[in-house]
Amino acid sequence: MTHSTQDDRYPTTDTLRCDPRMARLLFRAYYDELNTVSAYQYYGLMLTEHNPALAALFESISMTEMRHFRLLGKTVCRLGGNPIIRTELRVPPAELCRGTSKEAAEAAACKLLHSALAAEQSAAWEYRTLAQKTGDSALKKILCRLAAEEEEHAQMLRELGKT
Repeated sequence: MTHSTQDDRYPTTDTLRCDPRMARLLFRAYYDELNTVSAYQYYGLMLTEHNPALAALFESISMTEMRHFRLLGKTVCRLGGNPIIRTELRVPPAELCRGTSKEAAEAAACKLLHSALAAEQSAAWEYRTLAQKTGDSALKKILCRLAAEEEEHAQMLRELGKT
């Protein structure tokens, strides 16, 4: 039995050629995806008690963002880059700590939702912009797919924000 590391939901990276300029441009997106995974997992944990629907949405989106992180890492490698990053420890906002009032937690959830919506829209725009900067059709497909999923995330956040 062979084990493929290619996620069939995404275009293949197999045909990508070395392009250090694009590797550098994609590295920021790679880093941002990891930060998004970490933040959304954290938000999911911290919002479970006060806003289970938003917590579940953040946890769900974080799984897709993890796939984005993996795909971008493979893409950076194929383009000749080295996708090494360092993480940092962040102090959680006081509004999300246990024991805070329901009103403070709801205000924090609203703030996080709007911040995440802006970040998802920005990521979609960034991927579309990067897609315009490459002549490689395979890379363009990858970036357009990522942009479409970021737009889906923004739509899900928008819909939840209406409820």
